[in-house]
Amino acid sequence: MFVNPISYPGNKNKLLKQLISEFPSDISIFVDVFCGSGVVGANSKANTVICNDICEACTDILQYFYDKPFNEVMSKLEEVINYYHLSYTHRDGKTYIEQKHEGL
Repeated sequence: MFVNPISYPGNKNKLLKQLISEFPSDISIFVDVFCGSGVVGANSKANTVICNDICEACTDILQYFYDKPFNEVMSKLEEVINYYHLSYTHRDGKTYIEQKHEGL
C-alpha cells in the first residue's frame, strides 16, 4: 500500500484500507474525482487512473511525478528541502520535528 507523504487536512491516508477493500479486483479504469494527493488512485489496481481535482496544482504535481523518473523527483525534493531548510520526515521521522519544535 502506498501512503502519501504529503500530510494535509482531508487526505485519505487513514481511510485507505477501508476504501481499497471496497474496490473490485478487476478495475480497468479508476476515476479519482477528488484526487487531492492521488493516494487513492495510486492504490487502486486499475490499469488506468484518471485524477481530477479542482486544485490544478494537485493534478500538476501528480503529472510531474508520473512523467519524471523516481530518482529525478527525489533529487528535486531534496534540493527544495535543503534550500528552504525544511525537516526531512521521510528520513528523520516525525520525532525529529517534535524534538526540534515545541509548538506555540
